[in-house]
Amino acid sequence: MPKSMSVHRRVESGHTQLAGLSDEQHRDYDSYLLILDHFPDFASEVANKTKEEVEPILLKMKSGQNAAHSTDTCSLKFKITEMVRELYPEEPTAAANLQASWKTNRGFRHDFFGGLLCPCSMDWKDPKVKADLVATPHMVSTAAWPLFFYPKGEYDPEDLCKGILPGELILWAYKAIFLGPSVWYPSKGKAEPSSSCNASVHHTSDSVLIFHLADIGQVHFTLSSGESNIRSGGAFCQTTFYWHIMKFLNDPDFKQDIKELLEWWDSEIVPQSRPEQDALADETTDSFELMKKQAAAKRAGLTDVTNQPPKDGQTPSGSNSGPEKDGQAGLQDGTRSVADKASPLS
Repeated sequence: MPKSMSVHRRVESGHTQLAGLSDEQHRDYDSYLLILDHFPDFASEVANKTKEEVEPILLKMKSGQNAAHSTDTCSLKFKITEMVRELYPEEPTAAANLQASWKTNRGFRHDFFGGLLCPCSMDWKDPKVKADLVATPHMVSTAAWPLFFYPKGEYDPEDLCKGILPGELILWAYKAIFLGPSVWYPSKGKAEPSSSCNASVHHTSDSVLIFHLADIGQVHFTLSSGESNIRSGGAFCQTTFYWHIMKFLNDPDFKQDIKELLEWWDSEIVPQSRPEQDALADETTDSFELMKKQAAAKRAGLTDVTNQPPKDGQTPSGSNSGPEKDGQAGLQDGTRSVADKASPLS
């Protein structure tokens, strides 16, 4: 974070040009822009603070990020086996002999999990390729797209851009993490966020989609046999993997493909609401209109009673006691109390 802030300040002040940034500095700059996109007041909050004052804020942010990351990983580690079974209902052995609590027989040791992790540049059906990946899983490049990027792992080797990133596991993982633990089930239909605020958060834009694509790394980890989900180092560097995805999403050569991808995510994550049916014409279903008519009827009843000429022996309508009693009588004649309506004897 301090590096990202420093790079951003130098660019904004004009001391450094974007064209002069290294790849790593570009990543720091883009990361800080994502933070500002989600927390617009962050820059003003830390602008006049010293390093000692900023560090506790950054530590709290890092702590919250790590806690959320750990929770998501634990949840998805249990759900991924069920997702793979759902993805391959025709294959009863798709997630056989797998336990959600441990991962030693996942990854390239497992036929289906290994196939989903296999780079599209390799043939998982080739016994030699499979044996090599089991023996040396670190040989897989973070720049090679795994098959779970594509729907059911099927892709066009002549057009790798076709169908990329709408893979079912990516979509289901996103729903399980961001919308609700059971929303991902295909049988439940498209996700409906619980509030308009939630819907606005998940309405995708270039930056928001890139931000949430971090769950791809979660999918990769839960399919793998790795025991620790670390961003850097290890057999598979999640950070490098993430930035390779961002490189694709920001490349102008794929502008139209990314536009279509964004539209697809919008339709899946925040589908259009069902058009509201016009019930105003049906008085029996419009409670508000019924209440208005009932209130008008009550007022009309009171007016009729108070405007009647007094009969012999009755107090004139202009006296203090008459209208109130007549009005109460009109209400008692025209309506029944809630208690009366609730009584089984009425």
